[in-house]
Amino acid sequence: MMKPLPQTHATTSPSGTEADSFDWELFFRFLEKKAIVPIVGDELVRVKYAGRSYSFLEYLTLKLREQTHRLDGPTSFFDFMGQKRGDRVNSSWLKIIYRDITRDMLDLEPLVKLARVTDLDLFCSTTLDNFLCQSLARVRSKPGLANWVDCQNISFSSSARGSRLPSDRVGKVFNLFGSLDAKDKFASDESELLDFTVELLRDSPHAEALRGELDGKHLLVLGVHLPFYHQALLLRALAPGRLQSHEQLRFFALSNGADELARVLGEDHPQRFRSDRPDVAVAFVEEMYERWLLRNSQKTKRKYRGYVHLSFAQADSQAASQLRFLLEQNGVEVVLTDHQAALSLAEDALKRRLDQRVKDCAIFLPLVSEKALDEGPAGLFRQELGVAHSRAIFSLAEDQATDFIIPKFLGKLMPTDPRVPDFLTFRDAKILEDFQIIELVTRKLVLLD
Repeated sequence: MMKPLPQTHATTSPSGTEADSFDWELFFRFLEKKAIVPIVGDELVRVKYAGRSYSFLEYLTLKLREQTHRLDGPTSFFDFMGQKRGDRVNSSWLKIIYRDITRDMLDLEPLVKLARVTDLDLFCSTTLDNFLCQSLARVRSKPGLANWVDCQNISFSSSARGSRLPSDRVGKVFNLFGSLDAKDKFASDESELLDFTVELLRDSPHAEALRGELDGKHLLVLGVHLPFYHQALLLRALAPGRLQSHEQLRFFALSNGADELARVLGEDHPQRFRSDRPDVAVAFVEEMYERWLLRNSQKTKRKYRGYVHLSFAQADSQAASQLRFLLEQNGVEVVLTDHQAALSLAEDALKRRLDQRVKDCAIFLPLVSEKALDEGPAGLFRQELGVAHSRAIFSLAEDQATDFIIPKFLGKLMPTDPRVPDFLTFRDAKILEDFQIIELVTRKLVLLD
């Protein structure tokens, strides 16, 4: 269960990072008005390789150095690409490396969390890829979910400069420096970065559209991994005349160039997010998402009679929080067990509480994962599963029993796995997406009068 929301100027966040008096109340006031625009950098896209996690541009640089046998070359992506300006060797290798990145190598969870925050309608990306747009489409573009959006991907590149932008789309992603997987041009070195940034200052259709979208909104800089002077120029292009007065750029979470940016903005700039973690931008997104879930769950009105008991292993608490939020957004009351509080209860007291909660719930929804199945019989998930199974067998009619337990399988675990208890697969259980779970649950619950 989520921890209580700390005070506005807290030093410790729910995720355990140091927030250093970050003004969350101010941030959420702007967020609820849809007045926050994240400028997303490559630090939010993580690639797992050789037992380590790299930011997207770090990974591309590492692989380029390996493939071209220039291991003593620059460590910066744009410096490396600019080493042999004029030939196509680096760009050719780059596209091959990009295509070889498989789904299991990517950790897009920070982008997925950012996309789940439905108070964000506009995003700017500096990462040379479409991962942000993919995450937005994956999370929001599914019928049946609240706040459904159609993702609009807009690339600042030579072939797209003359095209017109639809004005009726929600969920726009402006790829400021182009994209590797598109036919359009992308900024491959510092000189081309400057060209793309200058384009933001011109009266092109895309620049004009972006300026209109940014009007009256506040920029949130997240993990933009660019040379500092270019980062400052980019912000100046996006927020002309507003940086010194702090009217537009109020919030930033950076591990690279944060000190320099703070000096440019002045000693009194209040909204720098600090963390003792090296991936500051990831820490910020986790912090923001956790707090956003809590704030929204407190505002939701019930639409249905009865509640869902959400059962999960402690290792799957994040997945449980996400599903709980989506159900509550659709008017479903959700109860889940506080794992930490359960540890303080005597065995008999814990059993009585579990029996009562599972006995009273309308639907039992277990999150079945590798980690959950690895729990021993004394684990909380296993105990709740046992109580639910007993109720389905002894207390409910056969047709009611098939409606009572709705399992959701997480990760790569399949319902056919021999470790999965038979009673969880008696309906030829399938892998269900969140929106399918919501449709099933709301169809089985009775609407309140």
